[in-house]
Amino acid sequence: MEDTAPPQIDDESFSCWLSLINQLEISKEPRDLTKEDLLNKSLPTNSLWEAFYYSYSRWIGFSVRKHDVRKDTENNEWQRVWVCSRQGTRKNKWINLENRKRIAKPITRVGCPARIRVNLDRSNNTSVVRDFEPHHNHNLVLPIENQFLRSNRKVTTEIGEQVMSMRRSGIRTCHILNHLAQERGGQDYVPFQSRDLYNWIGDKAKSTETETESEGALGYLECLARKDDQFYGIYSIDDQTRLANLFWCDGISRRDYQTFGDVLAFDTTYKTNAYKKPLLILVGVNHHFRTTVFGLALLCDESASTFIWVLQCFLDAMYNKPPSVVITDGDKAMREAINVVMPNAVHRLCAWHISTNASKAVPNPSFKTAMNHLLYHYYFQEEEWEQEWKSVMEKFGLQTNGWCQAQYETKRNWAETFLRGHFMAGSRTTQRSESTNSYLNQFLSSKLKLRDFIGQIDNALQKIRTMSLKMTSKATTHHPIFHGTC
Repeated sequence: MEDTAPPQIDDESFSCWLSLINQLEISKEPRDLTKEDLLNKSLPTNSLWEAFYYSYSRWIGFSVRKHDVRKDTENNEWQRVWVCSRQGTRKNKWINLENRKRIAKPITRVGCPARIRVNLDRSNNTSVVRDFEPHHNHNLVLPIENQFLRSNRKVTTEIGEQVMSMRRSGIRTCHILNHLAQERGGQDYVPFQSRDLYNWIGDKAKSTETETESEGALGYLECLARKDDQFYGIYSIDDQTRLANLFWCDGISRRDYQTFGDVLAFDTTYKTNAYKKPLLILVGVNHHFRTTVFGLALLCDESASTFIWVLQCFLDAMYNKPPSVVITDGDKAMREAINVVMPNAVHRLCAWHISTNASKAVPNPSFKTAMNHLLYHYYFQEEEWEQEWKSVMEKFGLQTNGWCQAQYETKRNWAETFLRGHFMAGSRTTQRSESTNSYLNQFLSSKLKLRDFIGQIDNALQKIRTMSLKMTSKATTHHPIFHGTC
């Protein structure tokens, strides 16, 4: 018997095969086994014979099917039969079916006689082979085709642990498949098909579901809180006692806010979880001019009352220290919530949204140029800005334009002239929120359940903070050269 497995047989199956043939004291190659070689051979249990026949089928090139099991009055198995999957034939009534609504499936059963039958030997309580037929009446598949046989398609224990580890790291299943194929020298050497892996992951998720999704998510947050005594988490429920809103931030976020919380930006993102709950990310700018995350929230909707709840929770987590400036995309519900919870904060509207909406409201490139001048020009006095605005409205005939009138009413929230003197940390748009959303989407998908969703966000935050720590380390070990100094 060879000491190494063929490339198409995984190490786990090969080790199992070697162990079993040693117990059976068989030295022949699998293809050379005869009926006499196995008759009256015994193994302690039926499950070992099942493992033997499945391993044998991989060497030979056929698929196995469980055929018959017989039990005594005490429900103990005393006979078990496994056959080639091509055993039996299709009944004629299904072949000659009239008024067929679907195309008939190809015939796969050809009456193959290959089988193995084991009986219980009550004298020593072992399973003994009473019948073994090694011959098939059809062509056997080539070793490289084993991957397509149903009984040979298996996610092994080793691969399963690797897959779950990669999924916890935020790697998508399709990318895991590509990695496994690359690692083994090609798709032909992966012992299962893509659908098998997706099914295995689904079964794994179902087998671990011992609680509701909300309980799982809250349990994960409780685990984080036990490791971090400054962790803050709070949730609300709806009329049907279901999870409505969820807000959380850890100790690092709370400490960062105390230092860098002068400017706060937030925005929502969609399609990040299986329940279509909007994700709200509250961010700021740290001393490396990089985005830092202050808190996150899962929302039931985007109403003013929901945003009020989130901002109140946020202030409570941050020891009631309000930001000096809040930057949003101009959503009315957000604006109302800011006025209620943070009335003294300067509410800046995203300059990019203003400029983009100008193009849609007035499809004239010259108007957008003039609007950007009003938006970004820093050195206007307020009287000069008013004159410039009036001139632009008259030039393009927009004195009664509804969009322009609405923007004029909120001019102190977006024009640089009226925002001069307020510390903005270099931010004029919600780009930091949107870029953070984009980054998190690398870890999230619309199929994620709540517990996995929060776990993936935690992974993403760790990467963001590792990069910030790297920059802090670099700042202490690298010294810049200033021009004009020795």
